[in-house]
Amino acid sequence: MIWLTLRRLRTGSAGARKKAAQELCRDPSPRALNALAAAALTDPDAEVRRAAAAALAASEHPDRFEPLLRALQDKESEVVRAAMWGLKRATDERVIPALVRLLQHRNFGVRTSAAQTIDTIR
Repeated sequence: MIWLTLRRLRTGSAGARKKAAQELCRDPSPRALNALAAAALTDPDAEVRRAAAAALAASEHPDRFEPLLRALQDKESEVVRAAMWGLKRATDERVIPALVRLLQHRNFGVRTSAAQTIDTIR
């Protein structure tokens, strides 16, 4: 019942939205991808954004890279690191410049993850 999971992702409590994001990573449909992208980029709760970015990262959907690139701009470092994890398999030429910018990030973990992700891609 994807409609119920999508509804929980939009309107549930933070815990319910996080669980819904985790469940949607197994759904390859465009509806699930769009809902996860919206949650990763706009949810008010950082844990929900992180879970949605991690679900996108685990997805095999070919359109997952655009929202993951945008999630690299999140103010929370755990969201950024979840997005980076999904970009390790990217072939989009915009990924490397975006990761290079993160080498100057204020958070050491983000800087380290960016360097490791660049190394994996090259």
